[in-house]
Amino acid sequence: MFISYFTETVPTASMTELNSNLKNIFKMARKLQTGVYILNKKNIEGVILTQQQYENLLQTIEDYEDQFDELIVLERLNDNSKRVSDEDLRGKNNTFTED
Repeated sequence: MFISYFTETVPTASMTELNSNLKNIFKMARKLQTGVYILNKKNIEGVILTQQQYENLLQTIEDYEDQFDELIVLERLNDNSKRVSDEDLRGKNNTFTED
């Protein structure tokens, strides 16, 4: 079901087409502005993306990671729980020793 949904909504090409007509697969990806699944006996083996699509994907991932980091910072800034220092928790002269 999962693979079926995506192969019905995303363009596909076979391994044979990949080997014989790679240039046209890139044209298809560029024209449709999406990746093209490469199938091997109905199994998805990979995805062909243009350079621009790949770079956009990487930029999107980086943007989401930055937003996630910002949310963590905001969450910590808005956290009103009481902070306790290590010294207050373990005492002034407590040192860490390995057994």
